[in-house]
Amino acid sequence: CFWDNFTGLGNGARRLFKVFFDKIPVKPISPVYEQMFNNLLHQIVSTKAAGKSIVALECQLNARMFALYGLSLTEVQEVLNKLDGADNPETQITLEYFSSL
Repeated sequence: CFWDNFTGLGNGARRLFKVFFDKIPVKPISPVYEQMFNNLLHQIVSTKAAGKSIVALECQLNARMFALYGLSLTEVQEVLNKLDGADNPETQITLEYFSSL
């Protein structure tokens, strides 16, 4: 919905301006959610620093963000299919996490 506000730079890249970021709605979260997201982000950083795969953790983070914003399973599928493709393993992992929330 904000894509047209950013100048095209070629190859699908866009130039971003702070004034447009200010218009993007950011949902406030409770301290419980904030702690949960902080813990997950710390797990991602430490796992990556250890040279291990963070795919499952990233998928869990994505699923929790979709849930936070109240997306339905159909909406999540549409977003993931557009970004990663329906056959991408990360899409399937994210959908599994989302369905378990």
